[in-house]
Amino acid sequence: MNVKSKLGTRQVLNRYGLVIVIVLVAVAFSVINRLFLLPDNLINIARQMAVTAIVSVGMTFVMISGDIDVGVGGVACLTGMIVSLAMKSCGWRWFSACLSARCSARSTGCSSPPFPCRPWSSRWQ
Repeated sequence: MNVKSKLGTRQVLNRYGLVIVIVLVAVAFSVINRLFLLPDNLINIARQMAVTAIVSVGMTFVMISGDIDVGVGGVACLTGMIVSLAMKSCGWRWFSACLSARCSARSTGCSSPPFPCRPWSSRWQ
């Protein structure tokens, strides 16, 4: 066996550490609660993290392109609050609540600066 093909403990943890942690957490939760790995629960977990996953993928593309947009999380939180309050307190249907949240997000976006923040560019120096 080649010396370079051997992976040390540090390289294994660097490469597969997150996967190992996720497996350990899943095993721990399934030992604690036998209902954890049921399909209904896994679908529920996937639904709860869907919005966060979509926003984080979009933010990843924004950061890769070289821009920093720190207002996305706040706007996502604002629109979620508007939808939930409109449906719960005002008794609106989901379409009207989503439309009002969309208008609010649009107006929030229009009130921000017309250019993305690039603190390392020359215009900030």
